[in-house]
Amino acid sequence: MQAPNSLQLFEANRWLERTGIESQVIAMQPLPHGYSHRNDLLTLEQGERVVLRRYLHRTMVPARKERGFFGLLRHQVSVPAPRVLGMLSTDDAAALVLEYVDGSLLGDIAPDLPDGPFEDVHRTVGKALRNIHTITYRIGGLLVGEDLVPFPEGSWGAHIVAEVRRNVQTLVDMRQISRPASTVIVDRFQAAIPLLNDHVPTLVHGDFHPWNVLVAQDDDSWGLRAVLDLE
Repeated sequence: MQAPNSLQLFEANRWLERTGIESQVIAMQPLPHGYSHRNDLLTLEQGERVVLRRYLHRTMVPARKERGFFGLLRHQVSVPAPRVLGMLSTDDAAALVLEYVDGSLLGDIAPDLPDGPFEDVHRTVGKALRNIHTITYRIGGLLVGEDLVPFPEGSWGAHIVAEVRRNVQTLVDMRQISRPASTVIVDRFQAAIPLLNDHVPTLVHGDFHPWNVLVAQDDDSWGLRAVLDLE
């Protein structure tokens, strides 16, 4: 099943059934989304609201990966994240049904916050990010589903250098940088491999920015409601 950009009601019900949720969708609306998935807010027949996240790409088993990530945040480091209510992870489709968490995206409200609340909410979010980085692993690697697969390049540093090589080659092909400049960039990262490898591997969100952070106002302050969208 190819995840379309928008859903009809009958399609939403079919997705919901495939994730193991036995309820009918009576209303729906699209939500902000990333490049790799689509989100829809579903209202169920009992009045409950849930979020259906459909993954457009199924490399690295995204539904299982994000389910595991949210579980680590909630149970290991007490960082708020949506509860997973249902999951679909097959060769032809991947989706999660998540609890709906009410709030505002930090990126939407931050420009209008006074200095005090602005600093407070960013301090709270920064603390959550620091807590995420306390989740450590024996080896470095990529999360594929809920399993850690070692970097094919052999180490975190070598993996970063391989990624840099690919990216600077793209820039060279686009004529954004010169070939000599690309060589300098790669050489500097190559020299940093020992430094990159001299750290205990920790969990990295991969796409931590203000539009992946849900906050809500409580009296005169803003608090963190959920961290979203692992990449």
